[in-house]
Amino acid sequence: MRSETADPQPILFYGANSFRGSKIADPKLLAFQFWQPSLFSWKPKGIAVHPKFIVWWLFHHFRVFKSRKFTIFLIYEDQRVVHTSFIFPPFFRFAFMEKQHLQIGDVWTDPSARGQGLASFAVQKIAERYASPSAKLWYLTEKRNIASIRAAGKAGFNLEGVGKRTNRLGLSLLGSYQISKLQSEDEDPIF
Repeated sequence: MRSETADPQPILFYGANSFRGSKIADPKLLAFQFWQPSLFSWKPKGIAVHPKFIVWWLFHHFRVFKSRKFTIFLIYEDQRVVHTSFIFPPFFRFAFMEKQHLQIGDVWTDPSARGQGLASFAVQKIAERYASPSAKLWYLTEKRNIASIRAAGKAGFNLEGVGKRTNRLGLSLLGSYQISKLQSEDEDPIF
């Protein structure tokens, strides 16, 4: 089937095999957690109900994900969720990834908590836990998302390429992310 571009905004592909960023201090010493679904737990406590949680729970339990490492990193302020970062194993949406790779995505910070370095802290903690020479971490962001680009850079991620998000059958859910230009070490960053 033909793939159609969902959004003409270029997607930047960042990668890391180890934590190389400078140590980011715990913002205000907030509580954080790595959460994974279980048979009877399809979303973390403190998060509003959304259909995507059921989809990801099903993908995890029916092994649509190529590994069992689907995780949500949460940061709490007074028991209120102020940040989430999803950690996705490879599946059809991220066909460029190898089985042991993970992708940090669906990063969200509550508007009242923005500007405090929560996304950078989250990406750092995820990299410390999951990055290894054989387990690359990917971080995708739109070219116009400066705050997200900074978070990736602070956590030691390097720009590896530019690509796009596609639709399949007119649905973004069935689409994928595709790298169209790889970044070589001897050329200037793609911006």
